Amino acid sequence: MILAYSARACYNDRTASGFAPRREYVCKELVTTPNIKSAKKRVSVIAKKTQKNKMARSSLKTTVKKARLAADNGTADEALAAYADAQKALDKAVSRGLLHKNTAARRKSRLQRKIPKT
Repeated sequence: MILAYSARACYNDRTASGFAPRREYVCKELVTTPNIKSAKKRVSVIAKKTQKNKMARSSLKTTVKKARLAADNGTADEALAAYADAQKALDKAVSRGLLHKNTAARRKSRLQRKIPKT
């Protein structure tokens, strides 16, 4: 078993004087890295998968946000076009396993209610 420090984000929101809040890196976490080859591979595979899922979730949030802003500020045609993109992105997220199907249905429903009537 190999011991290593991970770069976990732990912050302390107080200064020494206790007045002005300031974020400081204050902790390191001691973690174990596996010795077995297959376990090492799983660690790297999971890290890649996590990164890919984060990117997909981020782009999904951006697409839904654009649709919400178009529904609030844009014309009905812009809102419908943005809604179609968001609907497609939500359906893809369900098929990839990023979202539960009921969550995607709820988000689509809420977006559709915001679209102005023509």
